[in-house]
Amino acid sequence: MLRGFNLNSSIFAKRIYLLIFNFCVFKKLLWCDNQAENEKSGQCPKGWSDLKLLDKLKSFGQRRDVDMTEGGITRHIVCFAIPLLLGNLFQQFYNTVDSWVVGNYVSDTAFSAVGTVGPIINMLINTFLGLSTGASVVISQFYGAKQHERVQDAVHTSVMMTLILGVVFTIIGIAMTPLMLNLMETPDSVRPEATQYLIIYFSGIISLMLYNMGSGILRAIGDSQRPFYFLVVSALTNVVLDLVFVLVFKMGVSGVAIATVIAQTLSAALVLIVLLRAKNCCRLSLKKLRIHRSMLAKILKVGIPFKWLLRHFRMFSCNHTSTVSARTAWAAGQPMSKSISSSSFRCRAFRSL
Repeated sequence: MLRGFNLNSSIFAKRIYLLIFNFCVFKKLLWCDNQAENEKSGQCPKGWSDLKLLDKLKSFGQRRDVDMTEGGITRHIVCFAIPLLLGNLFQQFYNTVDSWVVGNYVSDTAFSAVGTVGPIINMLINTFLGLSTGASVVISQFYGAKQHERVQDAVHTSVMMTLILGVVFTIIGIAMTPLMLNLMETPDSVRPEATQYLIIYFSGIISLMLYNMGSGILRAIGDSQRPFYFLVVSALTNVVLDLVFVLVFKMGVSGVAIATVIAQTLSAALVLIVLLRAKNCCRLSLKKLRIHRSMLAKILKVGIPFKWLLRHFRMFSCNHTSTVSARTAWAAGQPMSKSISSSSFRCRAFRSL
């Protein structure tokens, strides 16, 4: 029996399966409804319905950018938004799966420790999503205007900014972990394992940042599918590694934290490989990495997520509990209720569009 979970997980699983199925149907109907036109424009690979699996894998690294200024706007928006919606859900799976594994196979204290750091993890995710959104908006503007040199400047500025911020967040995050747990009034019995989880998580935070920035660059040119695929692979890898590290190696909280870092590193590596091998103006070159001040100002102006930061800061102030049992109840209810409540689901859908 799941410790602390009173909700039927099968309902959540069925909803995810239904979303994935609908995505496949929409992709087939909307992207390839006029195969001759789509083959000519390059949006639908020639003979898409007849390709074998090996051929699909070979074409996976080819150009998938979409010029949204051409063709039907409704089709572009729907096909672009569905992977975003599913990606928003999978982005929250890391901490939820970690809580589920330790809650079932470690202890209530471990479950409470992982669930307690949820607001910190969500705040970081939304912060990085905000920065990647800023880069995505700037890049998409220049991409639509056919200013390819400016696209190159924006891409390399974004990646360089991410590398610098990754180092800064790692150092500051590890140093401020005790302070953050103090602000949340974390119980003493939970604090050691919560500290352990956060230190490991912050040690690999640069991978989360690189994935979000890289996927933002790909989405800026209309490719929202491959970032979603990479996120699914990463989420499944996290589930497998969680079980291996906890059940086989008996690593407890540190095991699920290490599994999360490895999974996020995998998704970051896949995105960077795509950018390094891209055949369009978003191609990443390590020799060109630098900060263009004017471009950095544009990205920060759009991307700094003040509203998200304030919203999640309020979660710190309202998350004051003094016992392990109360903390466990909060940790059990918060992630799952946020994930499957209909109001939150509609909010994620609207944000994706």
